[in-house]
Amino acid sequence: MNKKIKILIISEHYWESQIGGAELQIKYILDYLGETYSKIYTYITENNKKIYSDEIKLIKIRRRKILEIIFGQIIYFIKMMKIILKEKPDFIYHRNLTNLALPVIFFKNKSKSIIHIASEKDLCFELVYNKYFLRNLLDYYGKKLLIYKTNVIISQANYQSNLLIKKYNRKADLIIHNAHPFPKEPIYKNNDVLQIVWAANFKYEKQPELFIELSNRINIYGVNFIMIGRLPNSKYGKELLNKINNSKNLTYIGGQSIERVNMYLSESHIFVNTSLYEGFPNTFIQAWMRKVPVVSLNVDPDNVIKINNLGLHSLSFENMVNDVKKLIFDKALRKKMGDDAQKYAFQNYSLNNFEKIKSLIDREGNIDN
Repeated sequence: MNKKIKILIISEHYWESQIGGAELQIKYILDYLGETYSKIYTYITENNKKIYSDEIKLIKIRRRKILEIIFGQIIYFIKMMKIILKEKPDFIYHRNLTNLALPVIFFKNKSKSIIHIASEKDLCFELVYNKYFLRNLLDYYGKKLLIYKTNVIISQANYQSNLLIKKYNRKADLIIHNAHPFPKEPIYKNNDVLQIVWAANFKYEKQPELFIELSNRINIYGVNFIMIGRLPNSKYGKELLNKINNSKNLTYIGGQSIERVNMYLSESHIFVNTSLYEGFPNTFIQAWMRKVPVVSLNVDPDNVIKINNLGLHSLSFENMVNDVKKLIFDKALRKKMGDDAQKYAFQNYSLNNFEKIKSLIDREGNIDN
């Protein structure tokens, strides 16, 4: 018989409505926990899409955009308090640090509160002095209070735990690497036509324009560049679309499901990341599990790429151009890195990583069979 547990998930987005790295990891965690515990989840989100499920109760919060501009997410404080009082969860799990979760600190003796760090952005925030100072002030001190007062903090990597110690004099209670299911699709590389892939949300910090420039700089016969992600309906999005349309060596295929992204990766030879910062990119693991080395401009959490031969860490755009060319022309190196990457990913990023969360639930919640 499955164990009874009630987990309240606080997240701005539900994975069926808008999927990013944090949303995907939440899905995998809850699916994994469902093998041991009865799935009784309350999911708080700002999405409006209707979700029908016997296992998930979706509580939607209507956004107040004008009030948010002035006060930030602190305006949802009373509503969140009422939800927690009504639901009486055993655990409250929050990923992507926001003040939406601030009320949990008042219930931490009744409901164990967990913050799961999603990126260094969750830890490296500053008080910004501008016309939105009131919102910035509430946001700044609210997040600090959450970090200091929550029961359990989980980080994705050692560097996040070190940041936590440096900035808040608090060590992560657990370090749990992101995890993914093993590939189901066949892995096939056509070495007559090399495929280089970029996949992410089109945000400023992801720097998609650099991948477009990369495709223009490497105009080699038999090398195709593919870009996956949803363009924002904004001036920035229109500028990117114009650059994409003017590129001669780039195919843009829009936003895709996780299954479709994995299919493209299974046929690809190189994955490129151009982000300014990340937590621990899900796409790294997806690529490595499909024998795709990663060329990363800035991001290498805990130096795993460099130490374990999983690709190349460029550190500058010119180096990235040369690194991609190196892997294009050196088939043996590309294959070795791909093989090493898959082996490392299978050993370190399987869904078994979430056993630590099961142990935490049993230990902290005193859950009986």
